[in-house]
Amino acid sequence: MKRNIFLAGSVLLACAVNAQAGVITHYDVDFNSPVHTPGSTPTTGSGADTPTRIVFGSPTVKERFGALDDQPLVFNSTGNSAPYLYDQIGFRLGRGYDNYRFEYDILASNLIGSEYQMTLFLDTPTVQNVYLRPNGQIGLTGRMPSPPPATTYFQEDSILKFVIDVDLAASTWEIAVNGSHVTSSPFRSSGGDIDSFRFSLGKIGSNSPRNDDVYVALDNLKVTSFVDDPVPVSEPGAFALFGMALLGFLGFLSKQRLRTRQTA
Repeated sequence: MKRNIFLAGSVLLACAVNAQAGVITHYDVDFNSPVHTPGSTPTTGSGADTPTRIVFGSPTVKERFGALDDQPLVFNSTGNSAPYLYDQIGFRLGRGYDNYRFEYDILASNLIGSEYQMTLFLDTPTVQNVYLRPNGQIGLTGRMPSPPPATTYFQEDSILKFVIDVDLAASTWEIAVNGSHVTSSPFRSSGGDIDSFRFSLGKIGSNSPRNDDVYVALDNLKVTSFVDDPVPVSEPGAFALFGMALLGFLGFLSKQRLRTRQTA
């Protein structure tokens, strides 16, 4: 029995040193309390659960907004001073990985028919963009997929679940919304990484009229990277596995000594 424990502990120790491929989480932001407070701008900082900074305006955490009912962050130009009528938050990235996945929920209200758009900026530092346009289309770096499939149009007041996979090694990215593929396209990183990313609601042109009735809510933001290299477990876990193997080995030696005495 103890020999089996020893063997099992040895296997587990080997697994501790050479764990399988995994997922690295860079950001996991849900704008929930106690980190973020409803009625206030989001807490900022260097943690994985906060934006790095508020770039423009005063995006505000709400108890709920439409179907997003668990403290989303709401963008709107009310209270912002001209000419900067943007609500914009920014996140540092630049972690040196060759891939990133961006997942988030978004809900727009009164955006269609306005002269505002919601944009995800990926700073490489040359900017690659994903848009919610006022004509109801999902845009990509200043263009639409050609020919545009029906899934590139969005509905207001409904949750849009975005999944954006950026493959820097292959210089491509792929976008899906609500589980449906939207497009795959070349991705151009001028610096070899994504240095930062920003979410922004604002006018499409400097002469566009102000419209404080446009709202966009953001929630459940997660940014990850997939890694193929072995991911070692934490030191406490490794030491626990080593201890199990050592106890099994000592028990095995004790049993062997007992057998030797009995046969002497």
